[in-house]
Amino acid sequence: ALQAMYELMVEYRVAVPDAEAAAAKMLEATIGQLGHLVGQCEDAQEERTATFTEAIETAIGQLRTRADELHAQSDDPALLDGDTEHDEAIGLLERLEVETESLAADSARYLAYQETLRLPTTRYDDIEALQATLKLKGGMWRGLDEWSARVAAWSEAPFVSLDTGAMQAELNRFLKVIAQCDKGLPANSVLPRLKSKVATFRSVVPVVVALANEALKEHHWRQIEEVL
Repeated sequence: ALQAMYELMVEYRVAVPDAEAAAAKMLEATIGQLGHLVGQCEDAQEERTATFTEAIETAIGQLRTRADELHAQSDDPALLDGDTEHDEAIGLLERLEVETESLAADSARYLAYQETLRLPTTRYDDIEALQATLKLKGGMWRGLDEWSARVAAWSEAPFVSLDTGAMQAELNRFLKVIAQCDKGLPANSVLPRLKSKVATFRSVVPVVVALANEALKEHHWRQIEEVL
């Protein structure tokens, strides 16, 4: 374009100093070289993007394979068997949870790459399903020890120090865990143990709440003692 302008100036006999004409030709050549370099960079960018896209797709395939392996391990019958040693079950669950969280972090990173490169994004329903399964099984197995620890602490504490509101909240939390496991897990011999433990204490909580009522007077306590 710059050279064309100078050619028009020559055609219409507009005086152009030799030095400026030479500089214009050099600038035109430089612009041409720059355009060539830009084209090369664009070609290289497309090639690098294609290579990176292929690498992402390969990594996603490997991730899915590992997710399938972990899902198979999470179906280990030992995790649904009430006779499995508690520490053994917790150890297996913790390993699966760590590896699954690592896969989830990788999937989030691959998704970010795809969004940056404006590629179709991949859904990871398999990893989400695995996380949900492990959450249920982990809640069930950990609930056995956690509930026993709660009950032991309440049983050993002075009656006047008991926080009945906290007790009720904990009871509700464990009932929710049981309901979720009932709905989301296949029949097993672990959950009934947790249900039994919670049910035993569940019947006691209303009594504790009633006895902790600040409205109780001395004559009420005498009546209670007579009944007992």
